[in-house]
Amino acid sequence: MGNLKHTAGWRRMITVMVALLMAGGLFTGNSVQALSLTDVTMFGERVQDVIPEPEGPELEIYSDHFDDPDNYGTSGGIAIPSPWLQEGAGNSKAKTSVSATAPSLPNLVKIDATDVLALPLNLTGYGNIKLSYYTRASSYISGSVIIEWSGDGGGTWSTLEEFKLTPGTVEQPNKESNQSKSQRLDSSANNNAAVKIRFRAGDAMLANMYIDSVVISGQAIPGITPAPSPVPPVTDPDPEFTPPEGVILYEDVAIGMAGDRIQYASIAVPEHAPAEPMPVMVYIHGGGWNHGDRKQALSSICNYVLKRGYIGVSLDYRLTPEAPFPAQIQDVKLGIRYLRAHAGQYGLDPSRIGVWGSSAGGHLASLLGTTADLTVQDSVYLDTGATVAVPDLEGSGGWPEYSDKVQAVADWYGPADFTTTFADNYSSVTALLGGHHALSVPEQARLAMPGTYASPDDPPFWIRHGDKDATIPYTDSVTFAGQLKAAGVPVVDLDIVAGQGHGFTGTASEEANAEAWVFMDQYVKNRVVTEPILYKEGREPAEDDTPNEEPEWIETEVGTLQPTDDAVIDSSKPDLNFNQATGSSTGLFSISSGASTQKYVYFKFDLTEANEAGDRYLFKVAAKKGSSNTDTELSLYGIDAGNWTESSITWNHAPVTSLNDAAFIGKFTVDCRK
Repeated sequence: MGNLKHTAGWRRMITVMVALLMAGGLFTGNSVQALSLTDVTMFGERVQDVIPEPEGPELEIYSDHFDDPDNYGTSGGIAIPSPWLQEGAGNSKAKTSVSATAPSLPNLVKIDATDVLALPLNLTGYGNIKLSYYTRASSYISGSVIIEWSGDGGGTWSTLEEFKLTPGTVEQPNKESNQSKSQRLDSSANNNAAVKIRFRAGDAMLANMYIDSVVISGQAIPGITPAPSPVPPVTDPDPEFTPPEGVILYEDVAIGMAGDRIQYASIAVPEHAPAEPMPVMVYIHGGGWNHGDRKQALSSICNYVLKRGYIGVSLDYRLTPEAPFPAQIQDVKLGIRYLRAHAGQYGLDPSRIGVWGSSAGGHLASLLGTTADLTVQDSVYLDTGATVAVPDLEGSGGWPEYSDKVQAVADWYGPADFTTTFADNYSSVTALLGGHHALSVPEQARLAMPGTYASPDDPPFWIRHGDKDATIPYTDSVTFAGQLKAAGVPVVDLDIVAGQGHGFTGTASEEANAEAWVFMDQYVKNRVVTEPILYKEGREPAEDDTPNEEPEWIETEVGTLQPTDDAVIDSSKPDLNFNQATGSSTGLFSISSGASTQKYVYFKFDLTEANEAGDRYLFKVAAKKGSSNTDTELSLYGIDAGNWTESSITWNHAPVTSLNDAAFIGKFTVDCRK
C-alpha cells in the first residue's frame, strides 16, 4: 500500500473518487458479487489557512455610548434595542438609566436581576481585538456583572472580568464611581465572523450596577477585506402604533426607489384638512447611519400635527450596511421631492418645508440645507484647493423635476467635520465612506461634509450641541457653523450647551426644544412666500402640458364590473386567496385596517374598445362604514395589469403590491355617519 500525504483538499478528492469507482459499475461479470475495501489508511496533517498578523494603528470597529436619543431616549427605562440581543431569563431586559455623571451623557445601562446583554460581532478582517467599557456601582450590598466573550457564536464562553465590590450592608452600602476598563480577546477572535460579547448579571443583585461606552477596537489584517458591517442588521419588529385622535397616519408610503428597492416614508396629516395648505416638518432619524428607522418618530410626527400645526413626515434612508454615502442623502432628497410632487394629495405647502434631525439625522438635515438642487453637472471648491465635480447627491429614485430645497434646518449635534483624527477613528464615519478611514480619502470625506457646499442662498440653520458629548465632539458643530458664516449664510443660530451630552435632558432639553420651534415657526410656518417653490429651475413643465380649460364631459358607460373581476389582497396573509377562503364573492368586501399591514382591493375593467384619444374615465365605487364609527379615507390607483383572476390572486402573486408602481387617481372619505 502506498502512503498518501496531501492537503485536506486532496484527501477530500480521494474519498470522492473511491465512492465513484464503487458506484460507477467499473467491475462487471457474474463472478463479482461484492467488493470489500480493507486496511485503507489515510495519512496527513490538518492544513489551516495562515492568517497574517494584524498591523497598523488601532481602529475603532464598533462603539455604543447608549446616548443617541432616537434609540435610547433621554429619560431612562428604555430596553436596549438591536443590534444588542436581550438574552435574560424570564424576559429580563437591560435598560437605560439617566445620570448627570455618566461617562457619556446622558445614559448608562443598568444590569439587573437576570439581565444578559449580548452583542454579536463579525470581526472578519480585524485582529488584536480589544473590548473597552466603563463600570459603575452604587447602593452595593452584593451582586456582580460578568463580562465574557465567545468565539463560536455563544457555544462556549471565556470570562474577561467579574465586576463586583467588597460586600456592603443596608446601613453602609458600598459604591464605586465610573471606572474605565479594557480587555484583550485572544487570537482566536482574529478574523472571526462568529464573535459574541456579553454583559450578564452574576451573583444575586442587591445593588445598582452599570456599564457604559462600549467600544470594540483592533488592527487591520493585511490582505483581508473587513466585513461590510461588524454588527448584524437591526431585527426589532416594528411596534404597533395607534395614531391619536385627530390625526390620519400614512405609515408606509412608497415614495420612490432606493437603489433597486422601494423606499418608504411615514406621513401624518390632520383628520380634517384645513382650508389652506399646511407647512411641513420632516424628521430624519439618527443612529450613526447604521441603525434606526423612521417609525421611531411616529408619535413625534403626529404631535407635529396636533400641537405644532405642521404636517409631520418621518423619512427612512439606506443604512451603511446596505450602501455607503451618498445613498443616504439621495434617499432624503427623494423624500423632499416626493412631498412636492404630491402636495395636493396631502394638503401641504411645497414652499414651507422645514427639516429636523439629530446626530446622523442632523448631518443629513444639514446636507439637505446646503446642497439644494445640486447635480453632477455642478462643481464645488474644496479647502484643499481643488475644484471637483459634485457627486450624485440626487440619485434616480423618482420625481427628478421637483426641487429638494428646504426652508429651515434644525441640526441637533450632527457630525459635520470629517477632517479630524476623531472622524478618522470613528467606525461609523469609516462605514459611511465605504470602508475608508476619513484621512485616507480627503476628497471623498469633504464631499460628505455639509459645510463643503455652504453658499449665501442656504436656508436658516439652528444648531445645538452639548459640550459633554462623548459621541460627536461639539467642535464639529463649531466648525460647521463657521463654514456657514464664512460662506455668507444669513442666519446661523449656534449654541454649545453646557453640561449636555449626546441627547439633552431636563431643563436644557425643554429650553432647546422651545427655541427650535420658535425658530421653525419664524422661518417655515410664518414664512411669507413670494416665490413658490415646486420645480427645479429650468425643469418646469411647458405651458402646453396643462390644458387652459376643463373640457365638457359627455358620460357614456364603457365598462361594468363583472362578478369575477374584483378581489382582495392582504400583506399580512400573503398566500391567502380570499375568494377560496370565503367561498363567495357576493356582497361587500370587509376589510379591517392595521398599522403594519397593507390591504388592497383589485377591480378589473376591459377598456380596449374605449381608447379614443382624449377620452377620460370616471370610476364610480361605493363603500360603507364598518363598526368602528370613524371616517375612513380610501385612495384609488390605476394600473395596466389584467393578468389576474379572482380565484388565484394573492399578495405574493399580485401584479402590483407597491403603490409606487401605480398611478394615483384620487381619494374619497367614507363618512362614519352614512
